[in-house]
Amino acid sequence: MQREPSHSMNHVHLIPERETDERQEVEQLRAELTEYQQQIERLQMQLRESFAKAPPERGRLLTVWLLLLSAFYLVNIWLVFMGHASTSQLLIGTMGLIGIVGTWQFKKWGYGLLLITYALGLLQSCALATVAHNTPFALIFLIATLIGAAVISLLVSLQWDDFS
Repeated sequence: MQREPSHSMNHVHLIPERETDERQEVEQLRAELTEYQQQIERLQMQLRESFAKAPPERGRLLTVWLLLLSAFYLVNIWLVFMGHASTSQLLIGTMGLIGIVGTWQFKKWGYGLLLITYALGLLQSCALATVAHNTPFALIFLIATLIGAAVISLLVSLQWDDFS
C-alpha cells in the first residue's frame, strides 16, 4: 500500500509538467499561426499590386479598328511598291503603322501620330482636288479621312485613362 501514495504522488508531479509542456506547445502554435497570417497578408498585398499593374484591356472595337486601319496602311504601302501610288503614300502608310503600334500599346504618342497621319491625309485629299482636278475621288477620300479620325478619336477617348 505504500506504493499507491508514491505512485499517485508521481502522477501529481507529472500534471504540472504536462501543463507546462502543453502551454509551451500552444504558445509555439500561436506564434506559428501569427507568422502564417503575416505571410498571407504579404502575399495578398503582392497579389493586389500585381493586379493593379496588369495591362489594360483593349476594347474590341478599338482592336478591330486598329486591325482594319493596319490593313489599309499596308495596302497603301503595297500600292507604292507596285507603282500605283505616290511616295507620299509610303510616308503616310509608314507613319500610320507606327502610330497603330503605339496606340495598340496604349501610348499617347501613337495616338498623336495617328492624328498627324489623318491630318496629312486631309492635306493630301485637298491637294488631290486642286492639283489633279480629281474632285469626286478627293471628296470621298476627305470624307473617309474625317470619319476615320472621328472613329479613332472616339474609341481612344473611351480608354484615354489607360494611355501613358
